[in-house]
Amino acid sequence: MEFQFYTVEQVAKILNTKASTVRTYCRDGKIPAIRIGRGYRIAKEDLEKWLRLKKQSSTSLDEEHQRLLEAEAKYRDLFENANDGIILFDTKGLLVLANPKAYEMSGYTRKEAEGMHFARFIHPEDLPLATERFMSRMAGEDVPSKYEVRYLHKDGQVIPIEISGNVVTKEGEPSGIQIILRDTSERKKAEKQIAFLSKVLETSPLSVIATDNSGHIQYINPATERLYGYTKEELVGESPGILNAEPDAERIQKEIFKTARRGKIWRGQLLNKRKNGELFHIQLSVYQLLDENGDFVALVGFQEDITEQREVHEQRQRLVKTIEEVDEGIAILDEKGTFIFANKVFTKSFGYRKKELMGKSWQILVPKEHVERIDKEAGKSFEETGKWEKSLEVARKDGRKIGMTLSITILKDKDGKPSNYVNIIKSISG
Repeated sequence: MEFQFYTVEQVAKILNTKASTVRTYCRDGKIPAIRIGRGYRIAKEDLEKWLRLKKQSSTSLDEEHQRLLEAEAKYRDLFENANDGIILFDTKGLLVLANPKAYEMSGYTRKEAEGMHFARFIHPEDLPLATERFMSRMAGEDVPSKYEVRYLHKDGQVIPIEISGNVVTKEGEPSGIQIILRDTSERKKAEKQIAFLSKVLETSPLSVIATDNSGHIQYINPATERLYGYTKEELVGESPGILNAEPDAERIQKEIFKTARRGKIWRGQLLNKRKNGELFHIQLSVYQLLDENGDFVALVGFQEDITEQREVHEQRQRLVKTIEEVDEGIAILDEKGTFIFANKVFTKSFGYRKKELMGKSWQILVPKEHVERIDKEAGKSFEETGKWEKSLEVARKDGRKIGMTLSITILKDKDGKPSNYVNIIKSISG
């Protein structure tokens, strides 16, 4: 095979460079060459190969340079438009560069903030912590990646922020610290609101039970533990049906679930049972809880023991029934003298139906000319003895006047104030 060789001067012409430069390339081995005396000979094939490699290398460098430019542009865009503040401090803690959000959070302009020490932005009480973290990072020590401090706005406003930072190096040596500032004001408000609502639930005298979409208990408050005698651990994961003592408990649970999942509130009274087997009545309200996107979160039920109320109501019903059946006319007025109850004998004596008397003043049963006198007499007697009994002339609905002996007893509340007046017809004449 016959090889063609170039002299150093010929290669210099091809490369459009100096002969001395070619000699240096040959001497350093960058261009394959044969040493002949004090000169060099370069084979055409070796030169062409070297030129191809040089071109490829140059292309690779250009591509890498372009990638670096694109990456820098992307970083700059993120830096300028980030929702968090980004600040670069030098090794002395002086501000070198910051993004628009950081300036907005501080209230300072770019010109005002340049060269400021980070201590100007930190609440005095938090400065020792911030300083310790800065110095430790610069020393290469392992410190928590995030921590919270209070940030000072130019106008004195205090902003809670979360700081994360990392050391910036140049030629292998620390040149500063880049920190990211995240305003946690809204998060703090949300946390405070959550804590408040949690406290409300945890201290509520009402039992609160929350179930998932499959009807299993996910949460109960302390009032539920006290009401049923179960611990939270015993009830979470179970169905509320284990608390229901109704004969058709399964049907009722399905009805509650179906109603609440339709977005309606289920209300009703149920017979339930405690862990020890004791039965009692509850008033229950169940509704569906959704998140801000309208997605299901839980079914929440509020309940309270109404056993005593039911007993009082039943006693009242029995009392009303007894009063209705006695031979004497009896009526009860509120503290303002308005009828709230009257039995059949009482209403019949005056010729009224019950619904016609309810909500009306006692004065409709007395001739107008006697109202003021009776009011004064009765008031004085109530103050002295707590009751008043009198034979007087009263007016029926049809206008006929009749004689009647009335006995009125005043009932007082726990504060000693009049709460009700009990009227009993002793006799009727005329």
